[in-house]
Amino acid sequence: MTNIHRAAGADLVRDFALPIPSKVICEMLGVPYKDHEMFQLDSQVLMSFEADEVSRGAASQRLEAYLGELIRQRIAEPQGDLLSRLIARSNDTDRPLEVGEPATLSVLQLVTGHETTANMITPGMLMLLENPGKPAELRADPDLIGTAVEELLCYLPVIQFGLLRHATQDVTIGGIEVKAGEWLVAAVLSGNRDESVFPSSDTLDLGRQVRTNPAFGFGAHVRIGRHLARIELQVALSTLLRRIPELRPAEPLAQSEFKRNDIVYGLQSMRVTW
Repeated sequence: MTNIHRAAGADLVRDFALPIPSKVICEMLGVPYKDHEMFQLDSQVLMSFEADEVSRGAASQRLEAYLGELIRQRIAEPQGDLLSRLIARSNDTDRPLEVGEPATLSVLQLVTGHETTANMITPGMLMLLENPGKPAELRADPDLIGTAVEELLCYLPVIQFGLLRHATQDVTIGGIEVKAGEWLVAAVLSGNRDESVFPSSDTLDLGRQVRTNPAFGFGAHVRIGRHLARIELQVALSTLLRRIPELRPAEPLAQSEFKRNDIVYGLQSMRVTW
């Protein structure tokens, strides 16, 4: 936060939203942050619908090789990070993990642990700044940040594509019969604007008590990092509003460039000034 506050303008994506969750997940896993440019570039390839299979495969292999080497180091010299704890837990079982298994798991944690949160910080802040009175509302009542984050996650989720689900038995949904073996597509955006669950859903209501939030999945598919993501969003957004109360977009919303061909929706960049 110190560097961003010295200037009169910045790119909120590059200078704030991406570094924060990247540093957090690196510290938790035990990944050196000095290597962040490498894994961020490969993460972007894995998240892009435009990347071909060869590029995606190469990016995945580079990340698995990188994390595999870190895991070998932790096997030799355990530390207090998640990689070391995962190795220690596996050693206590009847089937210790091979290096490839925790490497694959760690790629998933590293990529999703920073991409989704980073991409939610900037649209979340943009929605607050584009709705007059909302930043002042949060400054006047800092305890509102918890419900505000839940509202933003529903109002503009970063996972916007349909979720595939496979019917294991005959079921009736919304008056429509679905046979066992058929596929369904769950429209997350449509569900988030369901007036029977979220009254006046097109209005950004920071005090709304959200009963259920599909942003992190549901049931067996719920995201294991949801609590960390919530904390990061709460801290990032409330800190920006408190430390830089005059923060505002440097360009009109219509000129903002969004990620439209990535798994995770967000802003390519967000120029801000104060």
